[in-house]
Amino acid sequence: KLQFLYFIGAPMTERVPKRSLSLPSVKDRKGDETGFAAGERASAGKDVASVVRSVKAHFKNSIIARDGLFVILYRLNEEGGRDWFVRFIHTKGGGVPLLLAAMDYHLSDMVFIETASQLLFSLMHYGGKKQIRVVQKVVKKGGSKLLLNILNFHKAVNAKIVQNICSVICTVATVDQKIGAVSRLSGGLATLLTICKKSNKELIIPASTCMLALVGKCPLNPPAVVKKGAVPLLMDVIQKTLPTRQLPMSVRITCKLLLLLARVEEGASAMVKEGGVMTMFTLLDHPSAGVDLQKVVLDTLRCLADNADGARHFESLGGTKRIVDIVMNSNSEKNGGSLLDITMHLFRFHGVTELPIHQEQEVSFNYPFEEGNTYDSGDITAFTPELGVRRGGRVPYEHEHDTASHVRLFVDPMASPSCPSVLKYTPDDTEPLYTQPPNLLNNLVLHDLKRLMEPEHLVNAVVYDDIDRTIPEELNPRKCVEPVLRFSSRFESGNLKRAIQIYPNEYDLILNTDMNSAYHSQWFYFAVEGMVPGVEYKFNIINLEKASSLFNEGLRPVMFSEKEFTQSGKGWHRIGTDVAYMRNAYKRRPPLPRDVERAMSADKKRFKKKDCPSTDAEKAVLVSSVLRKLENRSQGSCFTLTFKGTFDHEDDMCYIAYSYPYTYSDLQSYLKHLPEQHPNLSEYFTNQVLCKTVSNNNVNLLTITSYKRDDGTPYSQEEIAARKVCFISARVHPGESCASWIVKGLIDKLLDSSNDDSKYLRERLVWKIVPMLNPDGVINGNHRCSLTARDLNREWSNPSQVVSPSIYWLKGLIKHVKLKQGRDVLLFCDIHGHSKHRNFFTYGCNAIKKNAAVTPALVLERVLPRLIKDETSTFSYDSSSFKVQKAKESTGRVVVWKELGVRLSYTIEASMMGSDRLLTKSGRLMPGHFQTSHYMDIGVAFLQGLKPFVCSDSDPSILRLGDVVHQLITELTGCAASTVASRRPPCAPATPDDDEDEDEDEDDDDDDDDDPDEDDVLFQYDG
Repeated sequence: KLQFLYFIGAPMTERVPKRSLSLPSVKDRKGDETGFAAGERASAGKDVASVVRSVKAHFKNSIIARDGLFVILYRLNEEGGRDWFVRFIHTKGGGVPLLLAAMDYHLSDMVFIETASQLLFSLMHYGGKKQIRVVQKVVKKGGSKLLLNILNFHKAVNAKIVQNICSVICTVATVDQKIGAVSRLSGGLATLLTICKKSNKELIIPASTCMLALVGKCPLNPPAVVKKGAVPLLMDVIQKTLPTRQLPMSVRITCKLLLLLARVEEGASAMVKEGGVMTMFTLLDHPSAGVDLQKVVLDTLRCLADNADGARHFESLGGTKRIVDIVMNSNSEKNGGSLLDITMHLFRFHGVTELPIHQEQEVSFNYPFEEGNTYDSGDITAFTPELGVRRGGRVPYEHEHDTASHVRLFVDPMASPSCPSVLKYTPDDTEPLYTQPPNLLNNLVLHDLKRLMEPEHLVNAVVYDDIDRTIPEELNPRKCVEPVLRFSSRFESGNLKRAIQIYPNEYDLILNTDMNSAYHSQWFYFAVEGMVPGVEYKFNIINLEKASSLFNEGLRPVMFSEKEFTQSGKGWHRIGTDVAYMRNAYKRRPPLPRDVERAMSADKKRFKKKDCPSTDAEKAVLVSSVLRKLENRSQGSCFTLTFKGTFDHEDDMCYIAYSYPYTYSDLQSYLKHLPEQHPNLSEYFTNQVLCKTVSNNNVNLLTITSYKRDDGTPYSQEEIAARKVCFISARVHPGESCASWIVKGLIDKLLDSSNDDSKYLRERLVWKIVPMLNPDGVINGNHRCSLTARDLNREWSNPSQVVSPSIYWLKGLIKHVKLKQGRDVLLFCDIHGHSKHRNFFTYGCNAIKKNAAVTPALVLERVLPRLIKDETSTFSYDSSSFKVQKAKESTGRVVVWKELGVRLSYTIEASMMGSDRLLTKSGRLMPGHFQTSHYMDIGVAFLQGLKPFVCSDSDPSILRLGDVVHQLITELTGCAASTVASRRPPCAPATPDDDEDEDEDEDDDDDDDDDPDEDDVLFQYDG
């Protein structure tokens, strides 16, 4: 026994090797294994279940049970401990519930509780996503109250127990919303105060940290803690540390706790009586006070300044002016994020948190939700015209009602921009990425700080609103300083909500969120005129949402000048200096009642599929759930894109945009003029209306395939039906305008009658292309959603004919072609833009498991991206990913792959910025911005990469396909494949359901963009 205990309890460096131990296999009179026998077996690498069974069998024997816990604790720290951790928390009839029951039974046994609390602490801090399971089980089994009882019982006996239990309670508090009330009623808060009063340096930090986690969990806790004398105690802790050169960790925790207490009237009054204002000023000016501590102190001072007595003390010590001086002097040597962080907090200290606009005054669109209001597109077989009866001259779609239906209630709408969005203009050479000056962020922060320090120099005048809005007196347009820029976004795809003149040549710009939504503000497109040539203007777009952006990596906006185009033919080009993207002080607006109503209405169809809430209580729970989701979404700050620009011409009209615009009218104009460019277009092209949107705009469906041979004789219906079908879609997210340029390049290539490859692809494939899945969003300047506030790329699992008609009819068409007509659907590809990564890349559906046998059939999905990589230097195969994440299970790529069995199902992602490897006219590779020609070229490269998939066995391209397969197998296995039965991989689609491996333990990822580095795989082939 002593040998075993020594082995378990000794430091890691002193432990005897396991194999040198010869522990006795002791058995009791009933023949059951004791904890020591279980320990021996565990040390020999046996199952964790044997230890749990031993502890369970000798539950009331604290010595044997404790030894079993020792074994588990030791094994967790050994190699292979992860496996023990997973098995322990999933052990049936044991694991965490057994540990809690044992702790409850042996509550007064100090030695047992010390071991058990150490094990519970290790389980909760083991790392990985599975540790949340431990916390959830503790909460579910009533562990919160037990932990507080243990703390009450052992508060003055064992420091190790107090440390472990306090740490465990802090972790449990992140999940258990009721633990705050339980801690007050059970005396836990009083116990923690008692521990703090003893001034034990070893316990002050864990006790105060635990109190911090509990006090904020219930609104009744702060007043209760104040009544028990917490404020004098905590103030004394801080005041004792002020003379020291280096503030201890306990000060930061104590300040956070005081901030919670200062938010209630009793706490603020108590702090003022204890000299809290002076103490906070002194602490703010302390040489070792970091940015995080200063932020807490500023928040506390703001709470104290709301108290009548505190306000007098605050002003007598210098007020806000002294606050700004102290903070900026102490942070003058800082740069980058730290300086930005404390400056934004200063703005919030001064109450600058709300965007300068009434959020309630927004444009809305009332869309139908009744199931009877469907959009009839006729028989779905009409969308396979290649199998129709008519063979002669096929007449392309006649453009009726193809003008954009715009729903924004503009006071004085403009016509479509006079700038030709689809202009094929290519700059003389590569447009390099922008390099920020060394101290740009510091200079921008200090410049913004002048708004607080020198408010008398601000203009603060509204110079543009897209609709009539109430303008407060502090933003009165009469204050503007001439000459003032004139803004507008009252045109198709335009997005600018308000422009405010801050200084004579600086403007804050606010964008519209997506229609019927409180979120998604990223796409911008506006016009400006009235500029003075040669004057540098600064633009700040202040309500962007994404936390990171390529604008900090060299991306610049694009601009079109009417006069420049008229005089020199120069089209869209990159502009901007001092380009930066950074967080600001403005908070996203909280959800309004109408936001909840819209969210409820948008999900009406989903609720009908379940048991629809009928009682008032059920409806209240549903409303609460929706409101909580919206509140979580509204948390966080807005972000600012700032850039400067100079204009060369007087009386010019200039358009500035996030990326090269491509509007709905551009698409309709392009399709309308195709017959002029291709005289024989009707022999291989058909344009139809797939459906109407909720705003009555057309969703075009293009069919491209050869109807006739070279000699003019038509192909038979059977010959065309035998061709594989490829589905292409784009612009499901309106703000990703580059997707339209890619589709344009792809269509131009397919329609090229003089190109042999184009003819080859038309004769062997049927192309079904939906160039704009979300025309409503494109027309109205949305960034991500449709007019129904839905992300249409999350509607594929169960699309609604009412809310998401384009997805409903496209999915129905793919299903009809594959399942009803029995034709071979070779490929589905949805084209997107990406705001966080460079280059072009793809997302596919086939994550190969570790140690899986890699075969030609298994690497099929990776072949096409590899072939595209060989076609262009701007495509990054390394950035491509083939994982299928839980958060993406309702996207088009995953649904078409999993539900419809199309293995070659991809998303092509195009960087909104550019590439690391752009080919210049001089022949060298360099980083640079993408131009419209680059986007169109990737469409061509995609077709070239697909060609080997449909070539005949005698075509040389088949060898290229085999070589790529061989290379992929070599890379994935780490060694050359010895034999490959066929150099051409089988293209017959496999049923994904037979090969998937769902990892149910992974968490959802709610990020807007797919991320190649995410690990939450939902489905993957196991080889």
